[in-house]
Amino acid sequence: MRLYLVERDDDGNARCNGCGWRVSNIYLMADSREQAEKLHKELEGGLCSNCICELLMQEGYEIIKPKNKWKEITDIDELKEGMIVKDETGRQGVIIGIMKDRLEVIWKGASYSETVHISYLESYLVEKEEEGGR
Repeated sequence: MRLYLVERDDDGNARCNGCGWRVSNIYLMADSREQAEKLHKELEGGLCSNCICELLMQEGYEIIKPKNKWKEITDIDELKEGMIVKDETGRQGVIIGIMKDRLEVIWKGASYSETVHISYLESYLVEKEEEGGR
């Protein structure tokens, strides 16, 4: 479950379904953006930041940041441009080109790219996986 901003009214005319105050931002908890939008229509609103925080505390929710997951590189075919890779020393970079057995990588903090053999790379960052909400 995630927290979604479902309504923004810069004039402060959105009404919180919890406290009744007029606020700028309304939030809902749902499993997806689509579900949050559907709930927003059904409930004709949601909760302000104060009420959503009170709900989270009362219900004993924990906020857990998804962890980055690294996967060992076993084949160059699993890599794509734009992926973040890590070499054997822990240095991280972004793939900007892929050749037969080499990659063109821009390393974090560097202003230039470097061609490296696939054997020098250890792992790549996979999409963040959602952990079960609490």
